Amino acid sequence: MSSFRLLPIIILLLFFSILIPLHVFCQAPAAEWGNVPMSDLTMSSFPNDTNATAVVLFDIGETHMNDELDLEFTRFTRIKILKDAGFSWGTQSAILYTKDNYQQISDIEGATYTLGGDGKILKNEIDDKAIFEEKLDDYRTKFKFTLPKLSAGCVIEYKFKIRSTSWNFIEDWTFQHNEPVLWSEYTVRIPPQIHYDGVTRGYEKFFVNEVTDAPQSFHGDASAYVHANPVRCNQYHWVIKDAPALRSEPYVTSIQDYASKAELQLSAYIDRQSGVPVKVLKDWESVVNELLISPRFGRRVEVSGDVRRTADAAMNHVVPQLDKVKSIYDYVRRTIVWNGTNGLTVYQTPDEVLKTKKGSIADITFLLLSMLNAADIPCYPVVLSTRDNGQIQLVYPIVNQFNYVIAGVTLNGAEIYLDATDPHRPYDVLPFKVIGTQGLIVRQGPVQWATMATKKKYVQSTTAAVSLSAEGKIEGTVDGLADGYAAVNSRDDLDSKSRNEIAEKIFSTKGSGLTIDSTLIEGEESSESPLKFHSRVVGEDYAQSSAGLLYVNPLVVNRWLRTPFATPVRKYPVDMGYGSVISTSIVLTLPKGYQLRELPRDQMITFPNNALSYTQSITPEGNTIHLTARFEVNESEFSPRLYSRVRDFYSQMISAQNIQLVLEQASKKPK
Repeated sequence: MSSFRLLPIIILLLFFSILIPLHVFCQAPAAEWGNVPMSDLTMSSFPNDTNATAVVLFDIGETHMNDELDLEFTRFTRIKILKDAGFSWGTQSAILYTKDNYQQISDIEGATYTLGGDGKILKNEIDDKAIFEEKLDDYRTKFKFTLPKLSAGCVIEYKFKIRSTSWNFIEDWTFQHNEPVLWSEYTVRIPPQIHYDGVTRGYEKFFVNEVTDAPQSFHGDASAYVHANPVRCNQYHWVIKDAPALRSEPYVTSIQDYASKAELQLSAYIDRQSGVPVKVLKDWESVVNELLISPRFGRRVEVSGDVRRTADAAMNHVVPQLDKVKSIYDYVRRTIVWNGTNGLTVYQTPDEVLKTKKGSIADITFLLLSMLNAADIPCYPVVLSTRDNGQIQLVYPIVNQFNYVIAGVTLNGAEIYLDATDPHRPYDVLPFKVIGTQGLIVRQGPVQWATMATKKKYVQSTTAAVSLSAEGKIEGTVDGLADGYAAVNSRDDLDSKSRNEIAEKIFSTKGSGLTIDSTLIEGEESSESPLKFHSRVVGEDYAQSSAGLLYVNPLVVNRWLRTPFATPVRKYPVDMGYGSVISTSIVLTLPKGYQLRELPRDQMITFPNNALSYTQSITPEGNTIHLTARFEVNESEFSPRLYSRVRDFYSQMISAQNIQLVLEQASKKPK
């Protein structure tokens, strides 16, 4: 069985969380509808986060069972809008499962508060015409409302109620957002006959995190069900205060993976009619077995006559097993067009996919599996959650966490994972969106998980020959080779970008002072071969002249102009997905009569275990300057405790690359 990497987040079982005494409740905000303190309205900035466009003053939610044993969820939120960019907080929405009235929203109220010229508070309430419904499909409806009279400096508040007739639709709670939150509180009160499993996760410390008994009186059907009045309900209560903004940063999977949350899942209950306990939350073995027998999943591996004939034609009598896999994979990726739809549901049979030549990720994967089956290649589906969809929570053995399916192949004792949705990607290169994710293998036997790891790197090498004039103009040629993910990324751009734009991206010349005026690319016809770039470059004012001296940066390509790690502190990992190797060789011809005033020292910047490295060397030869540089990323993920060292490494590398050579005329050199 493949090992499953522990999630890099704090996961605490709710049932062991009696941590904070009751006296802390006196520190809660005075959350009274319409009672907006003058201090909130006069607030003009938020010193703790000068980038904040809004501040959530409080966000309070509560879920309980009503007398019909329906779930009732209420939310009351107040927000300070600091800048025009914070107006997006004035529009709120909720997507509900409205088929058969499973969920209903009601009691929507909202108001915007501003200060008038006389210093008095003006209140503008939401109009019913500002509340909209949009039917998304046969099952879901989106409800949206917008607060009136938004302006920088205003305070908005809103509240609403959601009623759910299904116990599965209990609301989760997110304590962190992309702006600071001063107080976020969620309370859930449930009769003991109904049981939920739950987790809290994230990096922020809980101000309150407890489970207590709380009395509640029921009437009607609910009274008969709970057998007591009042009944001692299980009450879960969480508070996080002063939560910092959670904003997306470079090299992160899904930023929501790291938000502080409380998540609940119905696990068991006493049946209303029979009084028999019913287990809802199953184990992963049950999930796998249900997928295997599903007519829209496991049973869609179908080896029809057309599938067999297509597989035979694709293999064209090749004998080695790996060549058979590659031939079938190549046929599917080049012939079938992905329609952009994710999910596990297989909408078409393999025969239908062969006919329509397009399909969802599940349609394409199950055609691939059917053709591999026809060739007697051991294979199976693998379900996973893409990087932007969020990490799988092991405590919830439910299939809805997954949004993607690829093919797994067992060959010579090794496992190969295939995603045939991109015509430009060779068989041994996985898409970035699945790298590092955990896949659940769907086949008979013990439950197995696999990490979607890759040995492929972003590989790019560049050779440049450029000449500098006494006026500061630079021109010449740049040749490059892109392999691995560098080639895949560039091929993905071939249909949407010009050749010069692709070269600008691969050589990192944007903002450097160079312009690429022509580009030839070789190797486009074969996705398994590297791409070769041949470009001409020019920069009219590349070098600066002052007092008879020329100042020039010889690193004309592959230069980092700014660090991707701007924030001084980071609480979640740096996840690059794959490694990199970028090598650069440049020959710079100096203007006639000029020479290098001083030779700069070589640079060697390293990281523990060679996880990151950068070397740079400059050598003069006659009227030329030779520069070589090499940047390597050998580990794709760095823990938060290493963040400051990663940040320092990039800062040192950028400083080294920002070198300025001083050129002077030989006749003016001091004796």
